[in-house]
Amino acid sequence: MALRSKTSLWLALGLCACVAVVWGLHESPSEALVRRSANVASQPAVPALQLHGAFDVVGTAHPIALNAAMARAAMRDGTLRVTLPDGTAYPVKMSRQETDAFGQWSVIGQVDTPVGAQSAVLTFGGDAVFGTLPMPNGRMLRVVTNHGVVEGSLDGGLIPPGHGLMSDIAPRPKDDIVAMKAKAAARRDLQRRATPAASQRMPVGGGLPTSTPIAQTTDASLRTEAAGALPLVTITVIASYSDDLIALRGSEAAVQTEMSNLLAAANQAHIDSGTRVRLSLVRKVKLTVPSTMDNYDVLVQMTGDFVGGVDLETVRDESSADLVTFVRPYRNEFSNCGIAWVGGAGNHALEAEAPYGFSVVNVGPCGAHVMAHEIGHNLGSAHDRETDWIDGEYPHASYPYAFGYRRLTAPKFATIMAYTYADEPWIGRFSDPNSSACGAPCGIAKLSDNVRAFDKMAPAIADFRTTPARMTVSDSEAWEGDPDILPSNLRFPVRLNAYAMDAAVPFEARVIGGTATPGVDFVAGDPVASGTVPWGYRNETFGLIQILPDTEIEGDETIIVRITAPGGYPIIKDTAVLTIRDDDPRPHIRGRILVPPEDGCYIQATYYGINGPRDGKRDFAPAWPDCSFDFAVAPGANFELRQNFGVTGVPTAGRRFLPTVVNDVYEDRYLAIPAPQPLQVALTMVPSDPWIGTPTTLTRSIETLMGRTISETIMTPTYGASWTRSVYPGATLEVQVEAQSTSYRPWYFVFHDVWQDTGAMPLMRNAGTIVVRGGQPWPEGPAGRKTKVPVQIAYVSKFSDTSVQLGSVNVNWRTVDGTAKAGKDYTAASGTVTLTGSVPSAIVWVEINGNDVTDKARSFDVVIDPISPYQITNPSTRVTIADDDHRTGGPGQKTAAP
Repeated sequence: MALRSKTSLWLALGLCACVAVVWGLHESPSEALVRRSANVASQPAVPALQLHGAFDVVGTAHPIALNAAMARAAMRDGTLRVTLPDGTAYPVKMSRQETDAFGQWSVIGQVDTPVGAQSAVLTFGGDAVFGTLPMPNGRMLRVVTNHGVVEGSLDGGLIPPGHGLMSDIAPRPKDDIVAMKAKAAARRDLQRRATPAASQRMPVGGGLPTSTPIAQTTDASLRTEAAGALPLVTITVIASYSDDLIALRGSEAAVQTEMSNLLAAANQAHIDSGTRVRLSLVRKVKLTVPSTMDNYDVLVQMTGDFVGGVDLETVRDESSADLVTFVRPYRNEFSNCGIAWVGGAGNHALEAEAPYGFSVVNVGPCGAHVMAHEIGHNLGSAHDRETDWIDGEYPHASYPYAFGYRRLTAPKFATIMAYTYADEPWIGRFSDPNSSACGAPCGIAKLSDNVRAFDKMAPAIADFRTTPARMTVSDSEAWEGDPDILPSNLRFPVRLNAYAMDAAVPFEARVIGGTATPGVDFVAGDPVASGTVPWGYRNETFGLIQILPDTEIEGDETIIVRITAPGGYPIIKDTAVLTIRDDDPRPHIRGRILVPPEDGCYIQATYYGINGPRDGKRDFAPAWPDCSFDFAVAPGANFELRQNFGVTGVPTAGRRFLPTVVNDVYEDRYLAIPAPQPLQVALTMVPSDPWIGTPTTLTRSIETLMGRTISETIMTPTYGASWTRSVYPGATLEVQVEAQSTSYRPWYFVFHDVWQDTGAMPLMRNAGTIVVRGGQPWPEGPAGRKTKVPVQIAYVSKFSDTSVQLGSVNVNWRTVDGTAKAGKDYTAASGTVTLTGSVPSAIVWVEINGNDVTDKARSFDVVIDPISPYQITNPSTRVTIADDDHRTGGPGQKTAAP
């Protein structure tokens, strides 16, 4: 899911400010070659590119001119000489050129920098040029064409200017997407039945090349030592784009050139990093999407539904496209520069799901590496560990080491999957601890190695789409496991590369060989196991193999599986290799939950991640009487121990302990977990007099500490009754109460920082409730950086009711000091937002100030004023500025505070 040899042409490139652009881009490849050979004698000896204007503000563009003759000369002589506005001159060492399947021509060269050689990738076609041009300091210039005018600007990154860090990893709303897919399947079936058979075979969505691509033999020199003997893996990509991008660039032809450049730059990053991944652009499609739609909403629609009338899943089938990316301009209201699903997230690795092979990419002022970054998520990699650190955990992607890398000592840099921290260069390489091509090691062994993760994930992603309407089976793997826990199943995907539209498609699977021993290392059940891909679906993850755990050190073992189709469905790939990963000897997590002996160990708990995948869990009771535990954990896994609350799921008066996470378990660890007496929060439901309708309420409460969820409960007390739940000392409790009767609107309140028993008496009224919420801990960032963080002001609707009965109301808001002080820790702010029935919520932004001093967390509030006749049950939300000057991220990172 997340993702991932052509005849030479000669390019001409030149630059001057404020003059007309002269193009040779309409020539055919053969004409360009003829002109080159006829005019070589007239070319300047050393092609030079002179830049004018200040290239020091992201997105501030200056006109430049591109001349074909200069580029041809640069390719002929091997060098393009660039002079910056301050007089600094440097060479771009031209290395190669390529033409993609659409006739777009790219030239590639390298610039020496303190963070290693960085690649320039310039793509010509459609009377436009797009590309990247590195500078000697490691930063990048972005070249674009808008309405025929070629412009250059300082390239951006992953954080839009003026915004705080917002993750571009999409959470999975699986229920919503499943429902959308069901509707799309029904619509697809209706269209199929109403369409003549011959036309069903025609391409959908446009964008196929109109001429035969020029053949090219793969250049063996592009293989690097890092890729070793691994064969290259081609991952096919559809690049889709928006109407407003066409409006920005001035023509669809220019946008298609931009698509080719973004893919070429992403591909070059894999070449420079030495991965086995090669991205192949197979189709370009225009999609009609509202320009104001949030990136996340666009991603969900791409994944689950038709987009502007285009059935992207069918387009993927016709083009055999493993991944689809959508490119659009950035808008100020967007909180990120793109978004994507992460393939194999939570250490699920090769279980990456093809239906989630989608990403959204924003351009200008977002950086040129955003597409490579978002496709990198599809390929199973996360951000750098410091960015993805969430309340004590580094959430894993496909593998424990599938993280980007950021180095904060000279030479400073951030690799493609990492966020920049203090304006260090965002370089065109992926993390790799075995490479020093970044001017220093490009990663940390076992912790940040995108190259290794991509190399393992690539074949699984390349199997997302093969020949249309042909069955395939893909490789899979799983940890061996521990004998003291339940055996796990080794699952593998069977795909149709089309929808099962008329009926379920049956298949059979059998073990035909491998190095693992049946009955000793695994159990396969029946000699021949049967499965089906259900109607309306296109794949099935099948669990034929049960692994038999042991403690012997014996290396990885394989099982070879072959599928057949008794119903005659054609098969193009019938064999898969399933790997049992040896995990012996496993590291141990031992410890105690610190309950006084006189209390006895009455705690119930759940552990997660013991076999690798983060969502794998099992309930257990700590040993009596000392509440001790001992777990053997898969190497590198993230292990979590969390309290559970029995059948009711309601935290009560017993001892409480916080969810405890151990990251990257590669060695034995001992935990001593405090379990204090909890505090009590009591609610007494107060009805209006007289009560109208059903006297039942639905009460949802979420307990958090420093942004991390401790527990979540739903209860149904009646009005007039008391409701009590326990809270860990110092935690925050968010409560929403709604009546079953439609005569009353919800009541909402937040108990901040509970250090004593407390409570409230919710008054259920028909008046609507307006709240301010969303305050949470935010890392302060480095000195000199101001981070904008969002707070929501909203009219509260019911959990199950999306309709909003609201006129127009103006809500005044302001910041109020707490332990954080305006001017020192944050910027004081105030304003007014307008809520309506069609827009019942608004985001306001408050700004926190970074520092490089180890200090305590501090907080301030955002408050709203009373508004008659609405209820303001929760007039404030708390923003906590979390210290981030204590974390240890490996070599070149901040050291731990004493």
